[in-house]
Amino acid sequence: MDDPSGSVTDRSQSFQYPVDKAVSLDRTIYYIPESVTAQIQLFSAIKNICSTFDEILTYLEDGKVDKIVFHPMTASSDRKYIVHWAKVFNPNIIEQLNNNFPARSFNPNHVA
Repeated sequence: MDDPSGSVTDRSQSFQYPVDKAVSLDRTIYYIPESVTAQIQLFSAIKNICSTFDEILTYLEDGKVDKIVFHPMTASSDRKYIVHWAKVFNPNIIEQLNNNFPARSFNPNHVA
């Protein structure tokens, strides 16, 4: 872009791309709406699973949340509401809608 003095300025130098930061699994919560069928079993390595806003609020009040991973069946209105309140407690909260939620279908006839 040209400025009045006739020199050319480079605006791309002032822009910085956001950097993904690593978040501990202990500071990540997974939101699964109550409407998701109970036949979907989560991998046992996942901690901090919430299915209600009150459960999420407990983690937020304790300051133990840096990231919220939402189940794909989460309604957008619920997600917006939760993220709004999460930003009240932690303005740097990371929101993630995951289409490959860490779950496997329950099949009682499946042999390991």
